[in-house]
Amino acid sequence: MSHFKIMGGDLPKTTALITVFGALQLSAPRPGFTLRTDTYDLKNNIALIEQITEDNKNKVLSKAGWSTLGAIALGPVGLLAGLLMGGRTKYICMAVKLKSGEEFIAECDIKTYQKFHSAFLESRTPRDNEVDEEKEIAAKNNTTSDPTALLKQLKELKDSGVITEEEYKEKARKVLCDI
Repeated sequence: MSHFKIMGGDLPKTTALITVFGALQLSAPRPGFTLRTDTYDLKNNIALIEQITEDNKNKVLSKAGWSTLGAIALGPVGLLAGLLMGGRTKYICMAVKLKSGEEFIAECDIKTYQKFHSAFLESRTPRDNEVDEEKEIAAKNNTTSDPTALLKQLKELKDSGVITEEEYKEKARKVLCDI
């Protein structure tokens, strides 16, 4: 039996994951008193999927456009990947963005995550892969010679705790010496 639960986002928390002739779909009830639902076919409709862990939650949520307040509102249970519940059952938390624009964070079991990830991989085009490679190359080559920008980046790293005060002072001194 699969486990799937929307933790937050554009879709209602009562959204159900269904399989119709082997195809994954989300069935989201419409607001108000109605029996109608919106159905989202996941085949060729997943733009982005990423597993959320304690280590990457801030990066994933900010990349997906979720505010820190949104992350806090989900609570620690929703953000912890690999939360052990009910004995040996392992649940995963994932951020999903559909090509139709909807975004959500959901908790699911490993098999359900694998189905989502497979649907994501099937929806990728060769151009998507080229764009990803271009972004990786640009990120690797993202070196700037502007000392003001370098000092600003160093301060952000120090403020976020990535580097220590000593490392910050040493690197800032080096930037200033290179001017």
